[in-house]
Amino acid sequence: MRDPRVEASEISISDVRVTRDMAFADVYFQCLGSADSDQREAIVAIFDGAAGFLRTELAQRLAMRLTPQLRFHYDDTEEVGQRLDALIDRAMERESTVDGVADD
Repeated sequence: MRDPRVEASEISISDVRVTRDMAFADVYFQCLGSADSDQREAIVAIFDGAAGFLRTELAQRLAMRLTPQLRFHYDDTEEVGQRLDALIDRAMERESTVDGVADD
């Protein structure tokens, strides 16, 4: 897909989940680098606007009886993982501080 609004952002498709009946494909993407929530929403809107084009491209390239409708989602698992790591690190620091005080 050639859209300057998307090309300006580095996008990586992280996962695609197709429903059992092949009616829908949920496409998850990540922005490489920093992207705020407004930028993410704009990218989802761009993808949603191009969904028909992308579906047609898939239908032409894949030998499938049905081509699923595409739904796009921002994948925040990396950010959630980083927040969890930070929380675990803080908890470990507090525990070591409390343990250090208790030993004195």
